[in-house]
Amino acid sequence: DFCLSRGLGDVYKRQVQLLTVSVMEITSTFQTAAFQLVREIVATRVLIPEIYDLVTRLAEQIVLSQRKGVRESATSIVVTFLVSYPLGEKRVASQLKQLINNCDFEFEEGRAAALRALVMLIKAMPVPVLEDYAQMFFLPATLRVVNDKAAACREQAAAVIVSLVRKVGTDTVTQFQEYALKWLSAALPASDSSSTTTVNTTKLLETQTMSLVRTGSQISGLIVKGRPDMTKRDNHLAKLVHSVQYYLQALLEHSQGGELSRGSSCLLYTSPSPRDR
Repeated sequence: DFCLSRGLGDVYKRQVQLLTVSVMEITSTFQTAAFQLVREIVATRVLIPEIYDLVTRLAEQIVLSQRKGVRESATSIVVTFLVSYPLGEKRVASQLKQLINNCDFEFEEGRAAALRALVMLIKAMPVPVLEDYAQMFFLPATLRVVNDKAAACREQAAAVIVSLVRKVGTDTVTQFQEYALKWLSAALPASDSSSTTTVNTTKLLETQTMSLVRTGSQISGLIVKGRPDMTKRDNHLAKLVHSVQYYLQALLEHSQGGELSRGSSCLLYTSPSPRDR
């Protein structure tokens, strides 16, 4: 870490204080020089309280600024700070929470920038640190994939999940798979490996259940995209295929005015056989 004499420390403090106050008022004429100065200060890993205030303001600019250059520079500096600075667990968690909360920003352009920042951060973080905070990234990104009204934001949220599963270890990806299969199986019965069971399809058509099924299918697809090797573990692919097969059959019959529309509330669901596994 960078050790400061008292005089040099005061100089850095004054510089950082001025930058923190003025970061929202940086004009296009001076923004390149200003951000370069911020990069140089962060690169020194100088330990002064003012640096944390500056990074917090920069994290805000990722979504608030209307200038693409400002958003990109702010993202780069915040990611560098989080990856290279000596930070305690509470400080890391606080900064990550701010970046994740940015994804709820009112305007599409800001949300997309916030999600791009998460992708950049995931790619830059050391694996052991990323493992500790993987759940913190995964669940909010999942909500964005399913619920965001903007296609660009859904695409960036998907990129967050793909980047995450490509980098974390097998055990963490397995946890994500279990979430996805649980959501995907929201209307399926709990049955043994060889039974053919009557399934209540009325539940499938409930809004909440359909939302869970849609979430499970989308996230399963992203996990397969990011880590195709994981589909061969723990019968994941067989479970996924059989779940999707059932739902497609149910929805097809419903759309064609089949048994569902005539008042039947069940379909036959055949669990994966050992051979399928």
